[in-house]
Amino acid sequence: MCVRTTLFVILIVLTSAQAQTLGEIMQLVDTNPQLKTAEQKSRAAKARYASQQSANYPSLDAVYSATYLFEKPVVYMNLPGSSELQIQSQNQYDGALRLSYPLFTGFAASSAIDMSKSAMQRSRLEAEDVRRNLYLGTVNAYASAVAAEQFQSAQQKALEAIKKSYAKAKGMSGQGMLPPSELYRIEAGYHATESALIRAKNRYRIALNALSFLADTSVSEVSALPQYRDLGEEQVLTQALEKRPDLQALKKILSMQQSRVELEKSGYYPTVTLYAQLAQHGDDWRLDGDGYTNKDRSAAGFTVNYNLFEGFKSRYAIEAAREEELSVRWMITSYEEAIKKEIRESYLNFASLKSQLEAQRAQVKAREAYYDFVKGQFDNQLTDADQLSRAISSLAAARSALAAARARTYAAYAQMLLQVDVQTFQDALYPARRASEKSRRDE
Repeated sequence: MCVRTTLFVILIVLTSAQAQTLGEIMQLVDTNPQLKTAEQKSRAAKARYASQQSANYPSLDAVYSATYLFEKPVVYMNLPGSSELQIQSQNQYDGALRLSYPLFTGFAASSAIDMSKSAMQRSRLEAEDVRRNLYLGTVNAYASAVAAEQFQSAQQKALEAIKKSYAKAKGMSGQGMLPPSELYRIEAGYHATESALIRAKNRYRIALNALSFLADTSVSEVSALPQYRDLGEEQVLTQALEKRPDLQALKKILSMQQSRVELEKSGYYPTVTLYAQLAQHGDDWRLDGDGYTNKDRSAAGFTVNYNLFEGFKSRYAIEAAREEELSVRWMITSYEEAIKKEIRESYLNFASLKSQLEAQRAQVKAREAYYDFVKGQFDNQLTDADQLSRAISSLAAARSALAAARARTYAAYAQMLLQVDVQTFQDALYPARRASEKSRRDE
C-alpha cells in the first residue's frame, strides 16, 4: 500500500512539473473569472432579448373581479307608482378570458426588439473583447516567463563555466602556476554569477506568478515560444477594421441608436389593438347571472389610440436620439483611426524587433567564439582571470539579451494578431487545427 501511495505521489509531482505550452495556458484563460463575468452579462442580454420578443405575440389574460356597491343600482323614472327601478344586483362578480394583440404600435415594438437584439450582440462582442485583452496580457506574461527562464538558463551556464574555470585555476594555483590573486578574482566572479542566478530564478518565479493569476491556476514551468511568421501591414489593418470586437461593439451601439430614433418616431403614429374575450357576469362567485342583465359578456373588438398633442415630447426625443446617433458615428470614426495608428505602430515595432533579434543572434555567436578563445588562452596561461570572467559574463549577457529579444518579438507578433481578434491569433497558434477546419469546409 505504501509503495502504491509513493508511486501515486511521484506521478502527481511529475504531472504538475510538466511544462505548459502557450496553447494550454490560453485554454486555461478561458476559465478566468473576468471572462466568466462578461459571459454571464452576455447571457443576461440574450435573455432580455428573448423577453422583448414577446411583443410579437398576443397576450392571454384571465381576469376575475368582485364589486360590492354601497347602494342598490337603480334608475329613477317619472311613472305612476314606483319612482325607482333596480337595474343590477348590488354585488357584482365578473370573470373573463381575454385575448389581445397589438396589431400596430407605430413601429415601437419592432424598434424595441431591434434595440434589444443589438444590445445582445454588443454584449457578446464585449465578452469577446475581454477575452482578447486577457489573451494579450497572457501572451506578454508568457513571453516574459520564457525570457526569464532562458535568462536563468544563461546564468546557470555561466555559473557552470566559471565553476570549471575555478577548478582549473585552483589546480594551477596549487602547482604554483597561478598567483592567489587570480584565483580570488575567479572566486569573486563565481559569487557574482551565483547572485545573478538567484535573481534570475526569482524573476522567473515572479513571471510564473503573474501567468498563474491570468490563467487562474498554478503554472510551474513554461515551454518554448511558438514560431512566428511574417505579416503584411495592410492585411492586418483590413482584418482589424472588419473583425475587431471592440469596434464591432461600437457599431452595435450605433444600431441601437438607429433603432431608438425609430422608437421615438412611434409617438407620431396611432396604435391599434385587437381583442376577444370569453366573459361571464353574476351576483355571486358562480357567475350565473344576476337576474337583471345577461350573464354572457363575451365580446370582440378593437381599440385605436392616437395622441393629438403631447407637449412636443416626441419631437425633442427624436432630436436627442439623432444627436446621440451622430455622436456614436463620430466615435466610430475616431476609433477606427486609433486602430489604424495602433496597428501601424505595432507593425513598425515588430519589424524593428525582428532586426534586433538577428543582431542579438550574431552577438551571441560572436560572444561564444570570444569565450572559447579566451578560455583557451587562460588554460595556456596567456590571459588573466579578469579577462576570462568578463568573457563569461558577456556571453551570459548576450544569451539573456537574445532570450529577451525572442520574447519581445513573439509578443509583438501576437499583439498584432490580437489587435484583429482572438480567432486570428488562434489560427496562427494552432495551424494544424486551422488546416483541418479548412479541409472540412472544402468538403
